[in-house]
Amino acid sequence: WWQGADQVAGYVKDNLARLLRETTLYHDSVYDSNLPQYLLDRVTSATSVLHSPSVWWARDGFFGGREGWGCCPGMPTHVFHYAQAQAWLWPEVGRRWTQQWLDNMDADGKIPMRFGGDSSFTLDGQTGVILSAYRTYLTTDKAWLAASWPKVKSAMDYVIAHGDADRDGVLTGTFNTTLDGGETGDGSWLGSMYLAAVNATAHMAAVVGADAGPYGQIYDSGRVKQGKELFNGEYFQETYSRQGASYGDGSEIDMLLGQWWSTQLGLGDIYDPAALKTSAKSLFGNNFREHFMGFTHEFRTYAEDTDAGLQMITWPRGPKPGNSPLYYDEVMSGFEYSAAALMLQRGLLDEGLRVVKAVSDRYDGRARKDVSMDPCSTGDGTGSPFGDDECGKWYGRTLSSWSLLTAMQGFTYDGPGQAIGFAPTWKPDNHRSFFSTGTGWGTFSQRRAGLTQDDALTLKYGRTTVKTVTLEAKPPRQVKVYAKGEPVSGATWRAEGGRLTVTLPSAITMDASTPLRIHLVG
Repeated sequence: WWQGADQVAGYVKDNLARLLRETTLYHDSVYDSNLPQYLLDRVTSATSVLHSPSVWWARDGFFGGREGWGCCPGMPTHVFHYAQAQAWLWPEVGRRWTQQWLDNMDADGKIPMRFGGDSSFTLDGQTGVILSAYRTYLTTDKAWLAASWPKVKSAMDYVIAHGDADRDGVLTGTFNTTLDGGETGDGSWLGSMYLAAVNATAHMAAVVGADAGPYGQIYDSGRVKQGKELFNGEYFQETYSRQGASYGDGSEIDMLLGQWWSTQLGLGDIYDPAALKTSAKSLFGNNFREHFMGFTHEFRTYAEDTDAGLQMITWPRGPKPGNSPLYYDEVMSGFEYSAAALMLQRGLLDEGLRVVKAVSDRYDGRARKDVSMDPCSTGDGTGSPFGDDECGKWYGRTLSSWSLLTAMQGFTYDGPGQAIGFAPTWKPDNHRSFFSTGTGWGTFSQRRAGLTQDDALTLKYGRTTVKTVTLEAKPPRQVKVYAKGEPVSGATWRAEGGRLTVTLPSAITMDASTPLRIHLVG
């Protein structure tokens, strides 16, 4: 740790050439892409949260934060579980966050929603921590998971005991959530988070040699029951309850938040794939507004009348319940990023990109004063491209924007399993984008021409070890693998369900001098 600003200045002076070189390399690598620039801008700008007054790194190692600068201390689980960028760019930070939450657990398995304050249990927050634990495993090693497993298991068992006592995969009761109210659990927002977490727990149990069966049984039961009870033919909803807050048959922005998580972690589809795509498309149709002229916001206003955005909750099938959740009429970019990424994951490019462009236009650098964010802001308007607002500036949830990148490239990664995968939704015939595994980053490209397909992974910084590469491709007649431009003999491949899995004879550690290329002939 530096003892003062003079030491910081000295370090920068002594290392300026390297710092400039590495920073330029990162910038140029991210933008060496054919993804829309406005999307890349939203992906990269959100990382400013980690260099803002919203967070701090204490001398004792604790990495703390507020929800956003100006409001709401305690780094709540129900906000920061949305964050993704830190895990893939600075995995030590992501791992530290997960470990801190697990270490803050009560003896009975409850994880308090905030550090040093509110000890309440939030279902979305606690399941988000469990999912963060699985992501941490994917970016670290089995040793970390083996040491953390007892706490992960306790956290999951607490959720089951307090939300699904009959273990049928359907939540009952009301739970505190990020919408600051007692939300009924019988809906796809919390239900999908629960199922994603219990599925991740089953996978973690299998890794450490524990009994995964009970968790797998809950998952298998819940995905059938929830799918049948909650999909109304247009979108996934909630079973209305007079207890606490309930949006009922409303179209809620986080209706498939657990699926957003599940796709990122390579855990597959929770519900029927066709229903998932229909629901994501309906979310855009029901909740996206091209403007807010003539619209009255009840609490906070984050958009001017001429701005566009994805509204939190709408009721296309009937009136708004009298006990609807707070914030239903607001537009907040952290939620919009994850919802847009969900659309992109399902191949809904027009819809997902329209949401991202709307956010980009709202944060275009023009100061917007005709807004009302009190008591949750520092009071100087909104519109800075380097500081999205919610309950305060540089809001933690906006680190969810990293999922826009991974959705466009169909990225999956399993570090301990030495496996990486890509299935681009954006221009699969001519795709180029930045990727990061936490230990290294670089460029992924895919080109298709006639009966051939070429995929290349080129690291620009760090290292990544891979043995298995999964791609979206038709069954080929021939597969050739090259490392450092030289053929790799002995690779095997398997085609199934539109995916091609190539297994190398031995793991290859890629660095800047070791690109990996796979050539397919149909």
